[in-house]
Amino acid sequence: LLKSADAGKWDKGSVKSAAERRAARAAPAAKATASPAAKTQPLTESRKNAGPPTLDLKPSPELTKAIEQFNAKPRQGIQQLISANIIENDPYPIAKFLFCCNGLNKRKVGDYLGEPDDAQQEVLEHYVSLFDFTCLDLDIALRRLLAKFHLPGEAQKIDRIMQKFAKQYFADN
Repeated sequence: LLKSADAGKWDKGSVKSAAERRAARAAPAAKATASPAAKTQPLTESRKNAGPPTLDLKPSPELTKAIEQFNAKPRQGIQQLISANIIENDPYPIAKFLFCCNGLNKRKVGDYLGEPDDAQQEVLEHYVSLFDFTCLDLDIALRRLLAKFHLPGEAQKIDRIMQKFAKQYFADN
């Protein structure tokens, strides 16, 4: 809102409402078509409109054991998932697993995502890209992110997570 200097009243000016911003974003997204590459690449406009990702995992003893291992030691749990061919050794499938799988300890997910290793930072980037923060207020977007995992206690890990969140939030809005 802009304040008019002569009348002292608030004027909408060029500020768009949330509904106008959504309509403007929906128009280009409607023209986009899904490509085969959309399955493996980070979130694109055509995939954003599809809703949250899902993961088709069949219950198995290997999966249960790997989840238990992740809840004890996250890196070893991910390695066990990869060695059992439950997920691929690629940042996007790992991020999708962390996003979709029930039964994971939220604190361990946060610890894993906050690690400084380049591989885990790529997983974090893909993980945050799975969220659609379009037209959300900052506090609502942050709550949606933090509903999936708990922030770790270490300040550097929190900073890494918040940097990726801020980058994605800015890109979406």
